[in-house]
Amino acid sequence: MKLKEFNEELRKSTKFNINSNSNVINLDDYLIQEDYRSPFRFRKIAFSAMSIVLIFVLSLYLYVRETPTTQLTIDINPTIEVGINRFNRVVDIAGTNQESIDFIEDIDSNNLKIEDFMALIYEKGIDQGYFTETEAYALVGVYGDDYEKETQVNNLILNYTNITFLTISQHQENNDLQINFDDDYPASFESSDQENFWDGAITGVAEDVLDSGGYRVSLIDLDSRQLIDLATDLDISLTKLTVVLNIYNSDINYASSDLTQLAALEISELISLYNSYN
Repeated sequence: MKLKEFNEELRKSTKFNINSNSNVINLDDYLIQEDYRSPFRFRKIAFSAMSIVLIFVLSLYLYVRETPTTQLTIDINPTIEVGINRFNRVVDIAGTNQESIDFIEDIDSNNLKIEDFMALIYEKGIDQGYFTETEAYALVGVYGDDYEKETQVNNLILNYTNITFLTISQHQENNDLQINFDDDYPASFESSDQENFWDGAITGVAEDVLDSGGYRVSLIDLDSRQLIDLATDLDISLTKLTVVLNIYNSDINYASSDLTQLAALEISELISLYNSYN
């Protein structure tokens, strides 16, 4: 037998049996595993936290944006009440009677700057015959948290020069004319809130003063409720009443019965008369 044939025969007759446990060995036990789920879970938690913070900040901004911190009364005969937010933007506007409600009916005042809002009042005043292009007068009461805020709002009002303003603030740090009103001005323009506010203020002072005939009654240092009572009876704003009382107290020739005539004056006449005494 040749060597080649021998090797071939040997190869065919030889069998190797090698035991293998490969079928029971888990390769994952010998490999370094990456945890792909942890970063995803962290990102999900972080995104949720950021969403909550964003919603909170947005809600806070909307609350601050829509909440009035300063109230204005604008007398042009009629009287308009305006809410100003912390950013000195108009967020609320209301009329005090049917005439003023009709006046503001189609005025889109939402989030307007004070100067822009005054421009709308001027244009509407000309259209409705309250102003002319050469004569426009307005009496403005500023009811804010403090003197600094009222001064800031007052300066923004006076920046609009097409209207001649007489502005009066609730807080003063000098001898300027001041609205002698100790309570907060009604923060809401809802009619029910207004009615509740005024109803609690009746003291009888208006009846005593206005029915005093030709006599002169002292009207210095009236408290808040007495002022409300008198303003309600005269059907004027607290701001206009402040000017009327300043004129009344500046001239001893006025009798108490003259308050009705003073309250009925046009704003231009009232401002002119006030300036003559001050």
